[in-house]
Amino acid sequence: MKKEQLKKNDDYITNRVLLVFGVTAVMLWGLAFLWKQYDYSYSYYSAISANNILLGVSVVGLVASLAWYFSSVRKGTFKKESVFNGAIAALFFAVLLFSLMLTKYDYTIARRLNYVILPAIAVLFLIYSTYQREFFVLCVTHSMLSLAIWIIAKGSGGAANASVALLATVAAFAVCAGAILLFSLSFKNKGKVKLGGFTFAVSSGKADKNLVYGVYAISAMLVALAYLLGAPWAYYILYAFVGFLVFSAVYFTVKLI
Repeated sequence: MKKEQLKKNDDYITNRVLLVFGVTAVMLWGLAFLWKQYDYSYSYYSAISANNILLGVSVVGLVASLAWYFSSVRKGTFKKESVFNGAIAALFFAVLLFSLMLTKYDYTIARRLNYVILPAIAVLFLIYSTYQREFFVLCVTHSMLSLAIWIIAKGSGGAANASVALLATVAAFAVCAGAILLFSLSFKNKGKVKLGGFTFAVSSGKADKNLVYGVYAISAMLVALAYLLGAPWAYYILYAFVGFLVFSAVYFTVKLI
C-alpha cells in the first residue's frame, strides 16, 4: 500500500512538473511572437491591442483562479495532489500578468527579463516539488538577492541610477530579514508556519538554526558590500551567490539519494 501511494505521488509530481514546463514553453513562444510584432511598423499597434486584451484575460483568470483556490480551501475540497488546481492556475495567470505588464512598460526589458524569469519559475517549481523545502526557500530568496545585486551593479555606474541601487539594497535586506523571521517561526512548529487559516512548510524541520541564520547574515553583509563597492566588485559577489546556489543544489541532491 505504501509503495502504491509513493508511486501515485511520484506520478502526480512528474505530471505537474511536465505541465508547468510545457505551459512555460508555450508562454515563452507566445510572448516571443508578441514581442516580434513590436519590431514592425505595420504590426506595432496590433501588438499593443493584443497585449491589452491578454492583460485583461490574465487579470480575470488570476481573480477566478484565486477565487477557485480559496473557495475549495474553505469547503475542504482543495486537492493538493491534483495535477491542475486553483493554486497552479493562479501561478500561470500571475506570471502571464507580470510578463504582459513588463511588455506594456518596455518590451525590450520584458524580453530580457522573461527569458530568465520564466525558466527560473519552472525550475523553482521543480525544486519545490522534489527537494527539501529549505532548499526551495533558499533558491527563492537567493534568486531575489542575485537580482538585487545585479541591479546594484548596473546602478553603480552613475548618479541617475543611484536611487534604484539603494532601493534594491533595501529590498535585499528585507528579503534576508523576512527569511530569518520565517525560519525562526518554522523552528517552533516542526518546520511549518501558520498564517491565518493557512499552514505552509518552510523547512523539513531538520535544518540547523545557526547555519540558516549564518547564511542570511552573511548574505546581507555581501549585499551591503556590493552596494558600497559597486561594480566590478558587485559582479564578483553576484558570481559568488550563483556559485553558492550551485553548491547547494549539489548538496541537497546528494541528500535526496
